[in-house]
Formats: sequence, structure tokens, C-alpha cells
Amino acid sequence: RVDMVVPFEPTLFGAAANNGQMIFEVKSDAKPSEAIRNFALGLVGRTMVARQTGLISKFMGRAR
Repeated sequence: RVDMVVPFEPTLFGAAANNGQMIFEVKSDAKPSEAIRNFALGLVGRTMVARQTGLISKFMGRAR
């Protein structure tokens, strides 16, 4: 049974290893980052909340 598949992106993993960073710090929207994030959230019983990236949400964020 496969619980998680992490896509292999050698450039991302290499950059993270060479810079001493986590893959999330190098590129948070990469497929491996999302796979690991979703797995971790599943372990604690949470789900991913979709981010709003539209023009209106940018203005709404500043108004708060």
C-alpha cells in the first residue's frame, strides 16, 4: 500500500541540501513540498485550506 508519493525534483532537493534549507524554504509551491505538506496535515487530521490569490483578496488582506 502506498501512503505517499513524493515527486522527484533533483534540482529542488539539491538546492535545499546545498543551502542547508528545507524544500519548503526553497520552493513552497513545488509538487514535493505540497505532497509532504498534505501528508503531514493528514497525520494530524487537518486539511489544506486553499489560498486566495486574486486581486480582491490582496486588498482585503490589507484592510484587516
